[in-house]
Amino acid sequence: MSRAALDAVLAAEDRTPIEGADPIVSVHEDDDAEYVAALEEYGLGVHELERRGHWHGRWVELDPELEPRARLPRPAICRRRVLEARPLVLRGAVSAKLSDWRNELFAADRALESIGTPAGFEAWIRARLGRGSALRLERVEPGGVDAERDVATAHFVRADGSDGPRPWAKVGRLSTHDGDASLRLRTGFGNEPDDDANPSPPGQRATLSLARALLPELALVNDDKALFAAIDEVSACDEPLGPACPIAYWNRPGGGALFHHDAFEAVEGPDRQFGVLYVQLAGATAWLALSTTQLARRLEQFAAALDEGEVPWLREQLGGTGALEALETLRHDRFALLEELGLPGQGRLGALVNRGPEFTAFLADLGHAAVLRAGDAILLPNNGWRSTALHSVYCASNASNYALSLGLRPRRQVGSARRR
Repeated sequence: MSRAALDAVLAAEDRTPIEGADPIVSVHEDDDAEYVAALEEYGLGVHELERRGHWHGRWVELDPELEPRARLPRPAICRRRVLEARPLVLRGAVSAKLSDWRNELFAADRALESIGTPAGFEAWIRARLGRGSALRLERVEPGGVDAERDVATAHFVRADGSDGPRPWAKVGRLSTHDGDASLRLRTGFGNEPDDDANPSPPGQRATLSLARALLPELALVNDDKALFAAIDEVSACDEPLGPACPIAYWNRPGGGALFHHDAFEAVEGPDRQFGVLYVQLAGATAWLALSTTQLARRLEQFAAALDEGEVPWLREQLGGTGALEALETLRHDRFALLEELGLPGQGRLGALVNRGPEFTAFLADLGHAAVLRAGDAILLPNNGWRSTALHSVYCASNASNYALSLGLRPRRQVGSARRR
């Protein structure tokens, strides 16, 4: 009977699991004892979700054999999912290579101890660049465009003194919460944020060259011909893709990212960023990931459940945020709802979308959750401002974990993704 209840959750008609991900369901203190027993029997692990001082619930990761429809389908169907901006998990995408890069990954993990101050960041950069680099560190400035989170920004010029795009790298906190020590190292060129969506090939290539120098383990992903061939096979782009503006993430326990997307409103044509490839290289992260359209539909369903009297305490807890009032208005205008979800922090809906555990559990039970471990990757498609993959991330490790995130742009912009 307990297995039947679990099967019913996984087989629900409205559940649309992230293809390639192991099944995940939420668990609650008042769940039936037999159901909990089934979760214990078939569970691979339990994940307590806490981010920035807020508890987001408890997930159980299950044996993948329990949900065959979540297996990664053939490329033609994967491409259809990408065209719908639905995420795909690439289980074990680079697992076979991790042991060969253990020294670089150990050094990357240790970098967290060095780069958290402007002086430490500068010393780390100088050690990484070494002699013979094509780039020269021009200066390191405390802070950046995000005054609350940016620790320091480093600016670079060509070592030979010639003109060209000036790449930069900056280190910053993922949040302002005192209990979150998570960091990210972001690379780019030109003026931030004006050039964030700039497809300039010289700028993109200069940025990739800088990222390779600072993050040598980047080659583990960039030079993987099979991985990029698989991405090209399912891509919405009509030409091969390559990596752009890499970001390194050190997610610490209690850290992570609120719902966001990686689309740029200014560029939606063939020169846009077609998505992001996030590769977990150490530790684990827990994800909610779904397309803008899917999230809009789930919010409409959640609003209907509230109308029927479910989670009655939520209205009181969200009182004063305006989130439920905004949802009541937007649920009747799909275009306006999609527009709102594309805003930073999901605009007026952020207090609901990014809270937990009610809406977090709701999404997980409908199949929109995944856990990535070392060697796994997730492909987050982008088809424009209103059709992109929204995602929310939690640390699922007892210690810091390490990952790389790569924008995916036409290779003519970024050059070859592989060394010849």
